[in-house]
Amino acid sequence: MKKLITAFAIIISISVMFSACKKSSGDPLDPSPAYKGSFNVNINGISYSTLKSDVYEMDEGVTFYADDKKGGQFQIAIPNIPAVGETATLDLEAPENATMVLVALGPIDGYSTLVAGSGTVKRESADKYTLANITLFGGNGFTDEFPMSGTVTVGAYGNR
Repeated sequence: MKKLITAFAIIISISVMFSACKKSSGDPLDPSPAYKGSFNVNINGISYSTLKSDVYEMDEGVTFYADDKKGGQFQIAIPNIPAVGETATLDLEAPENATMVLVALGPIDGYSTLVAGSGTVKRESADKYTLANITLFGGNGFTDEFPMSGTVTVGAYGNR
């Protein structure tokens, strides 16, 4: 439980940073600013690839906002990222400083937070991550399961 509280605190602090540091597109007529980084993930059979923020890496991990295809956004956060070339195995019972994948504020209706309880995160290079065979858990007692897989490429960096 302490691990989840720490992870949620990281998400909240990262969210505050993004809301406090909104970037302007420079052209008020451009409805789709060019965000740095990219991603392509499949969550519960639906593919997502449109960013709503830069894919940002800092000491705490990688995070970004994604278009939920319903007029809103959701956040993906990967705290405690592995070193280049390493693969982290995800587990709900992992130690506090282990790699995690968190999906917050959607995209599945009725679930505000999803936590990866199995699968892997491989850091392919300094910028690229592969998410494989992930099972996200949500709901009361984290018993509901949803599959996730894909890739994430970092485009912006903070303190690291």
